[in-house]
Amino acid sequence: MLTLLSNLLNAFISVCKWPVALVALVILPFAIIEIDPPYLLATLLGVGQPFLYGFIAYLLLSLLFPSIFRAKFFSTFEHELTHAVFGWLCLHRVTRFEASDGSNRGTDSQEQGYLGVVHLSGSNWLITIAPYFSPTLLLPLYLVALLNPPSGFLVLVGVICGYHLTSTYSETGLYQSDIKKVGYLFTFMFLPAANILVYGASLYYFIHGYGVARQYVFNVFIATFEWFMNLIQYTGISFN
Repeated sequence: MLTLLSNLLNAFISVCKWPVALVALVILPFAIIEIDPPYLLATLLGVGQPFLYGFIAYLLLSLLFPSIFRAKFFSTFEHELTHAVFGWLCLHRVTRFEASDGSNRGTDSQEQGYLGVVHLSGSNWLITIAPYFSPTLLLPLYLVALLNPPSGFLVLVGVICGYHLTSTYSETGLYQSDIKKVGYLFTFMFLPAANILVYGASLYYFIHGYGVARQYVFNVFIATFEWFMNLIQYTGISFN
């Protein structure tokens, strides 16, 4: 039964690949506009200062002590864990999980030369591209935030966001097998909007709460829909 459900989910996600990419491309400017950069900046300089402290502290420490704060093993482990988490969400079983710092490339692993690998009972483009937009280490903190933690909690959120943004930047490249697998065109269409939406909504969630984060995402899609309807009206396209 579980296999049937996971196969059906894979089929649905596969069909949605290019429609999702097209939607992501269209909503990109609205994701930037609706995040309201001046207001976000004022928020970070106001009630969001603890987040900013953690974020800047991580950036500085990762530059001063890269072997500690940008450790290859940890980055690889988190990357592969993200594949695994999205695999579980898509109802797949993890049959093998490997992560290393690159020193074991001489093993008899079929994936020699890779820092890490996850084998799942099935896969799809969402699982493949997930590490390049999902801040996995924030997932448990979304639940902690519901407990109304003290403002110092935002320092930890800032540190983790700093880690994810720098690791995603360093991992994202045309050489990546994941990106080759989903395709360069899809990557360019999907990832910018996905990252802005995820991190924008996350910032508002941790600083202002669920309601503001939800409103941000809602506003992005409403603005996109209104633009689309205006475009139809302007071009005179009719669906009758």
